[in-house]
Amino acid sequence: MENLVFLNLMKDGEIYYWKDADSELDFVVKSGSKVIELIQVSYNLTEPKTKKRELKGLIKGMEYFKMKTGMIITWDFEESQKINGKTIKYIPLWKWLMK
Repeated sequence: MENLVFLNLMKDGEIYYWKDADSELDFVVKSGSKVIELIQVSYNLTEPKTKKRELKGLIKGMEYFKMKTGMIITWDFEESQKINGKTIKYIPLWKWLMK
């Protein structure tokens, strides 16, 4: 899944990976010098440990890059969630690919 997301993001602009001391963010998408999108990719978020890890990386990235929204691409889960004033969008891969 992550490779498919990467290949599709390559069409849109510059793509980076971000990591700090204890978390990571799969994709930081830039247009010129501006960060336009932060994305995590996770097949399944039903295990609490996995969901916690993915959210932690995304939220830390959102704080670092001063973004109000972030996205987690999943296999089939769709939802929107607010955490500390930040919006997390969960979107199924098939729907994301249709954009």
